[in-house]
Amino acid sequence: MSSERPPAGIVVEEELLQRHDAPDVVLLSGGNAVLDWHRHQGEDQLYKRFRPEHRELIDERALLLLVRWRWELPASERDRLDRLAAWPRYAVRAGGRLTGVLVPPAADRFFTRRRDGRRTPRPLHGLLGTAGRPGAPTGVRLAVLGRLIRAVRWLHARDVVVNDLQPENVLFTLDGPGPAVHLVDCDSMTSARHWGRVAPVTAPDLMAEVVPADVEPTVATDLTKLMAVVARVLLDVPNVTNLGTADRDALLAAVPPESRPQVRRLLVDPADPGPWDALGARWGELPGLLPPPPARLPSPARRRGWLPPGYAYRPALGPPVLPQRLRVHRLPLAGAARPAGRRGPTLLPVLGLGALLVVLVLLLSVGSR
Repeated sequence: MSSERPPAGIVVEEELLQRHDAPDVVLLSGGNAVLDWHRHQGEDQLYKRFRPEHRELIDERALLLLVRWRWELPASERDRLDRLAAWPRYAVRAGGRLTGVLVPPAADRFFTRRRDGRRTPRPLHGLLGTAGRPGAPTGVRLAVLGRLIRAVRWLHARDVVVNDLQPENVLFTLDGPGPAVHLVDCDSMTSARHWGRVAPVTAPDLMAEVVPADVEPTVATDLTKLMAVVARVLLDVPNVTNLGTADRDALLAAVPPESRPQVRRLLVDPADPGPWDALGARWGELPGLLPPPPARLPSPARRRGWLPPGYAYRPALGPPVLPQRLRVHRLPLAGAARPAGRRGPTLLPVLGLGALLVVLVLLLSVGSR
């Protein structure tokens, strides 16, 4: 159990931070902040420095309450939170204003080694296949998703809404004691009871099609986004937003038979917490080394290829069927009845008869010589 004690102050002056480099780690900065390595009180921390345009939208009081909430948890709860999420330890101040937060780096097992030898975080979409590389077996995906469901529901039980729930904000590992997940971008989490919202709600293009960005975050919006994450991982389709008939059939085929009743209920109402708790209890116990179920079927409507955040693609709504305007009307087979109202000879038989007459005339002329 952690012996860590709340600090005298949860705000650190930026000028007191000691910046240093970690050349073997690739940081995935982007969005509303820039990440840099700094040392504070002898420990390496990631300084998540808000971009100026985002800084103007920050509610400083809410940010301080979010940081303080972790320190005020019982030690056992704080340990569990630290295993599940990269929760900010301190707020950083410069020029009299809060400029960002200090976040502890995830454990080494949540990183993967690149070909150039450097390490990079392992987000959830690493379970999916790419061109020339198969994805993780379905049993492994279910084990990781089970841990994710449990983590989300653990936060819900403490009146915390994940809000920005998407594969990029979930790191996973299969190393060490077994499958595990680690949530990042925690300063975007909300809590109507504890701190409110740190900044206005935003969402990447893909997830905004699942839940509009202007909708207030709730447990229901979290679970709806969770359904989209589960579908993307199990269908091997990173940009799916709506599920047609073939996608639903493929999703049901991808899960064990005993889980299909819960998945069917979630296809009707993804915000129903009951089926999620049942799936978390079942999938969260899987060891992550199971072979893929033999009943998994491919979806004919799969859209492949990774699209980075901020792209402009908007998939058309509706079932995955070929539009009427794209269907090619073929000529009827020989001997088939003609549609009513059509008259006159068909062009192809006429051309064939003419070619036959030419061949006969040539043969007769050669024989008469």
